[in-house]
Amino acid sequence: MSVMHIVPTLRADLAAVGLASYRTYCGTKLRSGDGAPKNAPLCPSCARKAGWTHDKRK
Repeated sequence: MSVMHIVPTLRADLAAVGLASYRTYCGTKLRSGDGAPKNAPLCPSCARKAGWTHDKRK
């Protein structure tokens, strides 16, 4: 099962205009179009490094 990663906001903004790649908090590099289903569990490493104490998608 795939997990949903968290991308820092500034990094996602830069990637949207082609100035950076999508690099997640845990270090996974994503390409445009990569993605997990909306109900996929969060990557525990990304959530910990982002400081999330609960799932903010809900």
